[in-house]
Amino acid sequence: MIKGWDHFRESPRIEDAYRGAWSRYLCSKLDKVAKKLASISKDKKCVVCQGYSQQFRTLAGLANHIRWHKEETINYWIDKMICISPEELEAMRYFDDTGNPK
Repeated sequence: MIKGWDHFRESPRIEDAYRGAWSRYLCSKLDKVAKKLASISKDKKCVVCQGYSQQFRTLAGLANHIRWHKEETINYWIDKMICISPEELEAMRYFDDTGNPK
């Protein structure tokens, strides 16, 4: 069982589930996962694969790239992001939801 934060609810809470259940849930929330990961990238570099491209000039371009490697993205979230509290995740963000620097 993996204990971690469900960041994608109205009010985030800690959940306890098997890795497979987390994977299926995060797959259903892949757009939101990609947007959150894109917003924590300081230089608009993919935090999952460390790739960089001129296509990533916008957060939407970076989020689209992150969605392309779905399995790696979900594993990255489970391995590195799931135990981060909502407050810590918010503090990590370099960009707001509109793509403007914080």
